[in-house]
Amino acid sequence: MDVHATSCTAAVVNAQGKRLGSHVIATSGAALVEFLKAQAGTIHLCIEEGTQSAWLAEILSPHVEQMVVTQLAESRGQKNDERDAESHRHAETRWLESCPGIGQVRAAQIAAVVVTPERFRRRRQFWSYCGLGIVMRSSSDWVQTAQGKWTRAQVKQTRGLNYNHNHMLKSVFKGAATSVLQIQSSDAPQD
Repeated sequence: MDVHATSCTAAVVNAQGKRLGSHVIATSGAALVEFLKAQAGTIHLCIEEGTQSAWLAEILSPHVEQMVVTQLAESRGQKNDERDAESHRHAETRWLESCPGIGQVRAAQIAAVVVTPERFRRRRQFWSYCGLGIVMRSSSDWVQTAQGKWTRAQVKQTRGLNYNHNHMLKSVFKGAATSVLQIQSSDAPQD
């Protein structure tokens, strides 16, 4: 959704990333809430950071499943509200959409949270930030031998995923993986 002082432009996109249409709505709380209530299914809303983003978050958050406030870089070329209401114009999101299971909405959510991927030195740090880092440590690494001495255990087992993470990114990547698995299972030949 692209917001201005008098009007808002909303692009409606389904879960697969297909654009269903765009609508111009008056910038009033009642009109925006009415527009959201008229939409079918689970609603995920993405708005651009600006002077009205706090007001919009306060009014619209109770009416949506998830709300993302993005900070977009200045665009080059002619200003177009309809284009601004979609993340598809950014090269990063087009690249993300090429990954299986990640459509336009998930790509916009990733871009909104990560902003600059250069802040992660390595891939492992990014996966840990997403909650997908594997934890290999435990508190029971020492065992007592028959002679009564304590030695380090040789068994290294995974202990699961890390707990400190960004919940939205974990949800996005888990949703993408689930979508891919559902598509693969539906394409598999039935016995």
